[in-house]
Amino acid sequence: MSSEKNFGYLGNTFQIQLINQLILNKDFARAIVDVLDSKYFDNQYFKIITQMIKEYYIKYESVPTFETLDQLTRSEISSDSAKKIVLDTLTQIRDVSFEGHQFVIEKALKFCKQQELQKVMTKAQKIIDKGDFESYDQLEEMVNKALQVGEIDDAEHDVFTNLDQVLDEDYRHPIPMGIAGIDNLLKGGLAKGELGVILAPTGVGKTTVLTKICNHAFNLGYNVLQIFFEDNPKIIQRKHFTLWTGIAPDEQRRCYGKS
Repeated sequence: MSSEKNFGYLGNTFQIQLINQLILNKDFARAIVDVLDSKYFDNQYFKIITQMIKEYYIKYESVPTFETLDQLTRSEISSDSAKKIVLDTLTQIRDVSFEGHQFVIEKALKFCKQQELQKVMTKAQKIIDKGDFESYDQLEEMVNKALQVGEIDDAEHDVFTNLDQVLDEDYRHPIPMGIAGIDNLLKGGLAKGELGVILAPTGVGKTTVLTKICNHAFNLGYNVLQIFFEDNPKIIQRKHFTLWTGIAPDEQRRCYGKS
């Protein structure tokens, strides 16, 4: 998950371009407006403009134009100094360079998706800590909803688009997880763009299962990054040695000739 709390680390121009695309790119706006929080911006006037856009969208189910935002600013902001700054900021947003807009869209969608996933995982952990395993369906729905953040639904598709992928014998290329039952249920494992979440109480083997999955992918020749927060690195190493040798972790010291 991203540790950044707002778009400030990406700079002022990024935030200006983001609001520009939010106003001009209707598909992008529909994909992100519900989860784009004004607090993600580090400038007070960016926050004001974003909040105006969100409130307008909620009320009218469409994104306001620059002309509409100009009118909203003049009618709803009482302070003359604040009004002038917002209007000047809107001019900056309208006139900003179009170059690099795709990067801005992708980065913003990724950031918002990460924030939503972080919220969901926090809620999920609270449910798990309470031992409420009857809520599995609710957890699954929460995770799936978070994963759909930023999905742009194109109503129209050209039947001849991406023919190489469409006619590929298997357009989904899963990586086996090394656990037969799970691989069978997932039709071969996890593929690019998919997220697997293992939910269980403390101490039942979540890290061990994930180590098994990482180990299997590594053995298949994939580059693997395993991140963990609870176990000692040496314990993780021993789990990998067990998977390779079949020797239990507590027997490895004796088998390797250490007293």
